[in-house]
Amino acid sequence: MPSRSTSMSFVSPEPSGAASGALGRTWLLPAVALILLAAVVLLPGLDAIPVVDRDEARFVQASRQMLDSGTLEGWTVPMVGEKYRLNKPPLIYWLQATSAGVFSGFDSASASIWMYRLPSMLAALCTVLITWRLGTAMFGGLTGLLAGAFMAVSPLVAFDAHMARSDELLLVLTTAAMAMLWSCWRAGNTADPRTAGRLPLARTVALWIFIGLGMLTKGPLTPMVVLLSALVLAAWTRRWRWLWQLRPVSGLLIALALFLPWVLLAGFAVGFEKLATIAYDEVIVRSASGRESHGAPPGYHLVLMVVLLWPGTLLTGIALGRSWRRARGAEARPRSLITRAVDVFRRPARGRGAEAFCLAWLIPSWLVFELAATKLPHYPLPLYPALALVSARAVLAGSRALPQVLSASARFGFVIWFILGLGIVLLPTTLLSLAWSAGDLSQPPVGSPRMSGVGVVTISLLVAGALFGVLVLVLALRRALAGRLLEAQILAIPAAAVSLGLVFGVVLPAAWPIWITARLSHHLVEGGAITSEAPIAAIGYREDSLVHATNGRLIPLADTQLQSWIQAHPDGWVVLPEADATGVDQLTITGRVSGFNYSNGDWFDLAVARVDTPESEASAEPDGS
Repeated sequence: MPSRSTSMSFVSPEPSGAASGALGRTWLLPAVALILLAAVVLLPGLDAIPVVDRDEARFVQASRQMLDSGTLEGWTVPMVGEKYRLNKPPLIYWLQATSAGVFSGFDSASASIWMYRLPSMLAALCTVLITWRLGTAMFGGLTGLLAGAFMAVSPLVAFDAHMARSDELLLVLTTAAMAMLWSCWRAGNTADPRTAGRLPLARTVALWIFIGLGMLTKGPLTPMVVLLSALVLAAWTRRWRWLWQLRPVSGLLIALALFLPWVLLAGFAVGFEKLATIAYDEVIVRSASGRESHGAPPGYHLVLMVVLLWPGTLLTGIALGRSWRRARGAEARPRSLITRAVDVFRRPARGRGAEAFCLAWLIPSWLVFELAATKLPHYPLPLYPALALVSARAVLAGSRALPQVLSASARFGFVIWFILGLGIVLLPTTLLSLAWSAGDLSQPPVGSPRMSGVGVVTISLLVAGALFGVLVLVLALRRALAGRLLEAQILAIPAAAVSLGLVFGVVLPAAWPIWITARLSHHLVEGGAITSEAPIAAIGYREDSLVHATNGRLIPLADTQLQSWIQAHPDGWVVLPEADATGVDQLTITGRVSGFNYSNGDWFDLAVARVDTPESEASAEPDGS
C-alpha cells in the first residue's frame, strides 16, 4: 500500500528549486518577458500579409457579411456570398466582426485585415500566459516560464495566430478549461481532510463556461479533450468521486445555455434537418473518411509535432517516458512491456499528479486525432500546451535526473533537432530566394503588396538574422551534447523568435508573386470596379480571397459563359487568363497579373478587363440635353 506521503505527492506541484519558487511568487517580470517574446513573433506581418486562401478568406468574408448584415439572422447564420457557412459555430465570426466593427467605425469597407486577425493574435498571447501560470502551479515558476516560451515561439501557434480563423480561439478556450480542471482535480484529491472534496465553485463554473464557449467555437473538440482527460484521470487513479463534484448536471446546463440559443436560432433560420446534416458531415463523416484530400495515416501528427513545436521538442520523447514513470509511481515498475501494459489496468497510479494530468490531457485526445481519417497539421493544437509542459519539466530536470540524455541515441536526436532548427532559422532567406526566382522582387509590379520592393536593407536584415540563428544553434547543440539542456533551450528560443518574426514581417509581405489577389484587387480598384458596384466575373482564378476583395460580388464563370455574360453586363469587369482576354473584342485589358497560386500549385497569367460594348459606350456618353 502506498504511504500517505506518496498519496499527497500525487497532487502536489513540483517546484524546481529556489529560483523556480521565486518566479512562482513574482508574476510581473515573467509576464512581461513572455509578452515581449510573443510580440516578436505575433505582431510582424499582422497587417502586411494579404488575405490568405482559402480558409482565412472564407472566415473574413463571412465575418464582414455578418458585420454588414445589421440583422439578427445575419449575426446568427454566417454566410459567404449566398452560401451558408455553418461548418463552424459562430463565436469566431462574432469576435472578428466585432473587432473589425469597433476599429473601423463599423464601416467594413475601411476595415483592414489586422482587425479580423486581432482575436486570433490575442488568443495566442493569452494561451502563452495561461500555459505559464498552469506550469507554475504544476511544477514551479521556471518550468511554467519555459513552457510559455515554447508556446510563444511554436511555428504552428505563430502561423495560426496570423490567420483570421477559429483555431487559436479553440486553443485558448481549451487551455483555460484544462487549467480550471487542474485546479478542481487538485482540490478534489488533496489529502488535507479540511479541504478534501471541496471543489472551488468559481473555478467549477468557469470550467463549464469555457467548455460552452469551446462548443461555440468548434463544436465537440473542447468537451472531448476535457471529458477524456477527466475520465482517464479517474480511471487511472481509481478516484471517481471528484467527477461528481464537478457538478456535471448543472455544469452541462451552463454549457448548453451558452450553446443551444445559437443552435435554436440557426435551426429556425436554415432548418434543423440541414443543421443536423452539416454537423453529422463535419464530425462523423470527416472523422471516418479523408476530406478535401486531407487524409493521412496514423503517426502524421506525431511526425509533424517535432517541427511544429520546435524548439520545445528537444526532450519531448524522453519527457513523455519520464512523465509516465513519475505518474505511475516508483512502486509500480514491471519489467516486461506486457506486464507494464497490464499494470496500467491492474494498479492505480500513485505517482506525481502533475505528470498524470498532462498525460491524461495529451494521450487519449492525441489518439483520437491520429485515428481520425481527415488530418490537418493544426488539429491537435489544443494538446500542445501539455506537450510544452512535460517537455519544459524534463529540460529543468537536467542530465543528472535524466542520464539517458547523454546516450548515443539521445545525441543523435539532438543532431536531428539541430538540423530542423537550421531549416527554421534559414527559412526567411530560403523563402525569399524562392520568391525571387519567380520574379525580380527589387522591382515589384504595380499593385504588389510591398511597393518599395526588396532592397539592401531587407537583404541585410535577413542575412543578419540567418547568421545569428546559425551561430546560436551551433552553441545550443554544443550545450545539448554536453548535457547542459536548459542552456541549449534558452539559446534556441530567440533564434526561433527572430526567424519567425522575419518570415511574417519581412519575407511574406514582400513575396509579391504569391499574392495574386492583392494585385488583381489593385487593378479593380484603380479602374473603379469596386467602388462603382459594377458586376465582376472571373474565369479560371476563383479563389476566396478574390471573393473577399470584391465584397462578395464575384461571379464565377465557365469559358463558354463569357460571351453571354458580356452581353448581359455591358458595364462589367472580368478577371480571366490573359491568353483568353486578347481574343475578345468587347474586352479592354486594364491590368495584367502573373503569379503562383499556392492553393493549387498553378502559375497564372491573368488579365483584368473592362467590358466595352456598344451599350456600355452609349451609357458612358454625356447626355446632350
